[in-house]
Order: sequence, then structure tokens, then C-alpha cells
Amino acid sequence: MSETVTPPLLEPFRRHLQSEQRLSPRTVAAYMGDLSIFMAFWQAYKGVPLTVEQIVKMRPGEMRAFLAQGYREKLARSTLQRRIAAVRSWFRFLETAGLLDHNPAKWVTTPKLGKRLPRAPSEEETVRLLEYPPPP
Repeated sequence: MSETVTPPLLEPFRRHLQSEQRLSPRTVAAYMGDLSIFMAFWQAYKGVPLTVEQIVKMRPGEMRAFLAQGYREKLARSTLQRRIAAVRSWFRFLETAGLLDHNPAKWVTTPKLGKRLPRAPSEEETVRLLEYPPPP
């Protein structure tokens, strides 16, 4: 029987994010939350808890299914990017530790963030700018 992924397998990753990557506490919490969401997705998608053996056998198509669930939930693109980044980072960590021989999330493309147009200055801001004397 395979060992279910438990906090002991996640705890070294949390420490890695905090001490080696020096991510903010909020980013670390978001990543850990995203990994919990991924594990819940796996349970619903495959009908079994996520195990180390299943991570080893995982393919990019299963990662795309995780991304597709986020699309169905109408999540923001930035949220989808962060979720995939969290899983990708965790798998890269496991790869470096020698527990994985490939990263199934490596080639999954994430949605592009929309580019925002610059905001036009208000009439007041324009008048204020025009009142400044020209540089000497």
C-alpha cells in the first residue's frame, strides 16, 4: 500500500519556501493552501488520496485537468497561475530531493494575465501637471 501524502512530506517544502526561497509568510500560506486544494482535487478526480507512488506516475494531462477545474470555477487567471506555480514548485523540490524523476507540472502552460491599459489622468491631475513650471 502506498503512503498517502501527509504534512511530513509537505513540511520540508514549507521550510524550503520560508528559509531558502525566503518567500513572504502570506505566499507560503497561499502555496500550502494551493497544495491542499490540489490534494483535494486529486481525491475527487481519481477517487483515492494522493500518494507518493501516484505523484511518480502523474502526467501533464492530470495537471491540465486541475487547471481546467479552476477554469470551471471561474477563478482569476492570477489564482490559476499561483496554483500551478505552487504545485510546479513542490514537484521541482521533490525532484531535487530525488523523490521524482520528472515534474508533471513543468510543461503545463498557465493562462496569460491580461495587460491593463494605463489610466488616463483626471482633469484635476492634468491641470496640476500643466501648472508646473517647465524645467530650466
